[in-house]
Amino acid sequence: MKFNKTFKKSISIILTFIMIFSMMTVGMVSTNAASTIDVYFKNTDNWNSPYAYVWTGTSNATHGAWPGSAMTKVAGDIYKLTNVSTDAKSVGFQTSPVD
Repeated sequence: MKFNKTFKKSISIILTFIMIFSMMTVGMVSTNAASTIDVYFKNTDNWNSPYAYVWTGTSNATHGAWPGSAMTKVAGDIYKLTNVSTDAKSVGFQTSPVD
């Protein structure tokens, strides 16, 4: 009878450690979420070359100085800018500087 009680206690302790470890692992994985996103723009005004100016605050540009970076045509009138930081606060779209 004492063996059975000790065995159950040991199993309970082992399972507790396994649960704690699995929760820590899930927490570590979830903190590695994507740090960049792609931003899409529908070019309804038929600009020759849409640009996106991205910033994180009052003057912290993340994709080059004004007017920003040229966007890549995906299909039809849809354009995108890749690898935009999730820290970005605002995105401004404009036509290319030579239009």
